[in-house]
Amino acid sequence: MSCWWDIDFSAIGAEPIVLELREKISDLEFEDGARLFHHVEVVKSAPGLVLVHASRNYRGEAAICELKRTVPRSHVSGLIMVGCRLRPVYSVRRTPGRDDTAEPGDSGF
Repeated sequence: MSCWWDIDFSAIGAEPIVLELREKISDLEFEDGARLFHHVEVVKSAPGLVLVHASRNYRGEAAICELKRTVPRSHVSGLIMVGCRLRPVYSVRRTPGRDDTAEPGDSGF
């Protein structure tokens, strides 16, 4: 049985960083070579903003945190749907005074 993750998110940041994310989002990979998302659709974009619908089978939480490590100078937030269960809004952010790793915000996952 698979576990399909639907992830709708926005990334907000400096225009060149967000533009680069928009162009490369489909090709992003984990360190082991697995694709971050199996399906990606850029829903809308504007200078400094991109809205994305992405999905993958398994490892959805890890994909979100890896996305934040990939684009560290932006704010990423959105909704996660796992199977038929909607998870609360999440926000992935850097924590001042801690190491340089991404952490899920108040998501409950």
